[in-house]
Order: sequence, then structure tokens, then C-alpha cells
Amino acid sequence: VEVAQLYLGIPDAGEPLKMLRGFERLPELELGQLAHVWFPLQARDLQVYSAVEKTWHAVDGKYRVYVGSSSRDIRLTGEFVLCGGHQAGTMQPKLNCKP
Repeated sequence: VEVAQLYLGIPDAGEPLKMLRGFERLPELELGQLAHVWFPLQARDLQVYSAVEKTWHAVDGKYRVYVGSSSRDIRLTGEFVLCGGHQAGTMQPKLNCKP
């Protein structure tokens, strides 16, 4: 049984390089067979806790995305840029910024 795991690399937050943000157990697959996995992210998945401010907040910058069977077995990578947090009521990143 394979479990697909989603990790995010949060920019310049002093956090671990890869933080587990989701996982999904896959059905039994034959050798070479593919499966699609959907990882919906919530606002909290993009946030880190500030002990100084005593609150959670999103960090602007380039987020790295990793998917694999473990943090040491990454099979897919990607990235996106978050600027100014997220648009009110959505998880749509603001794209009018430079990474």
C-alpha cells in the first residue's frame, strides 16, 4: 500500500525544509500504473506561528511543493509564489509580485 504525502517548503520562516501538509492512501496499483491525488490546501497550511506576535501568519515568497511516499522519497516537485497573503475568502495566491 502506497501513501502519497504532500510537503511544503515555507520560505524564510525558520521552519523545517519540508513540512507535511497532507497525505492520501492510494489504491493498489499495478507496476507502472498511475493514480491521481488531490491535496486541497487550507489557509493554515501556508501559515507559521510567530511566538513574538503570538499569532499564525502566512509568509510571502516562493513556496516549494514536494510529493512522494516519504520526505526522503520525493517523486514530484513544484513551486508557487504567495504575495500579500491570500485573497479574501479564497486560497488564490496573489500573482502580482516578484518572488
